[in-house]
Amino acid sequence: MKPRFLPVIRPTRFNYVVDIHGKWHGNHFRFMQRYRSGDPENLGEEFDAPFARLDWLSRDRFDIDWHRHTGRWFRLYRDLTLAEALRTIDRDGHLHPP
Repeated sequence: MKPRFLPVIRPTRFNYVVDIHGKWHGNHFRFMQRYRSGDPENLGEEFDAPFARLDWLSRDRFDIDWHRHTGRWFRLYRDLTLAEALRTIDRDGHLHPP
């Protein structure tokens, strides 16, 4: 995802994206963007913001959730193989980083 959605880091005075990564949290694999603050009052502080999530169901079955602006997850796809889930994330713009 990095080469496609973060080819260059562009510092600004506001929060700007410095990384795209994933992290397991229980049975959920979250895709996240790491932001850094460019504001002089908190220069360099960083935080993560999730944008999509794979929910592990069983051996090779996953649901895909989208992270809403409200902070809640919304299920978009159910019971996909890992290959199908990754293809879906690649193709569905709702699941791309903002």
